[in-house]
Amino acid sequence: MRNRDRSLPDTVLHRLIGGLCVSLPLVLTIGNLVSGGSTPPGSLSGYYYTDMRDFFIGGLCALGASLLAHRGPERFDTLITAGAGASLIMVALCPTRPLAGGSHLTEWQNIVADLHDLFAIIAPLALGVIALRLARARRRPEAAIHRACAVTIFTCTFLAVISGFIFISIDISRCTLLVCEVLTLLASGTSWLTCAGSMHVTRRRMRQEVNA
Repeated sequence: MRNRDRSLPDTVLHRLIGGLCVSLPLVLTIGNLVSGGSTPPGSLSGYYYTDMRDFFIGGLCALGASLLAHRGPERFDTLITAGAGASLIMVALCPTRPLAGGSHLTEWQNIVADLHDLFAIIAPLALGVIALRLARARRRPEAAIHRACAVTIFTCTFLAVISGFIFISIDISRCTLLVCEVLTLLASGTSWLTCAGSMHVTRRRMRQEVNA
């Protein structure tokens, strides 16, 4: 009975996390165009310096808080989701360097930007691990989706990191980083929504068995 009572809020939380992951890039992109932005910034973090700053900060903080509220089946799962949530909140609160560069920034601003970069790497790695953990105890179709999402997240994180070194003076680095970040959130959102759908189906089957 305890597991059944817990399934509803867990399902809602999974859907909330997945929905935020999927909708945030869309809201930022569409909102930036509507507000008069000519081109999207080089990364999702670049929206901090646009009219979409409040949506960027609020969206990441909401996503981070939802992850912090999640309780996994094991302590390790809870620690990973908490780490991802805390990292996303830090990404939102520690602004990245502006596109113009950091030569005019103070020492403290450069430290904050370095913290932003650190947590911007930790967060997707944690999201990738979460996708792998969600694949456990799942049957083939669902497990394959979770693993594919994890591979996408890890690959995009790797490409995002190396793009800053390989293409540092070429415009393609900006495009690569933004695309990788968007794909990371979409993959993570897909994993969470898949898990929510699986839990919903399981709960419905349990109700049918009880009523039979």
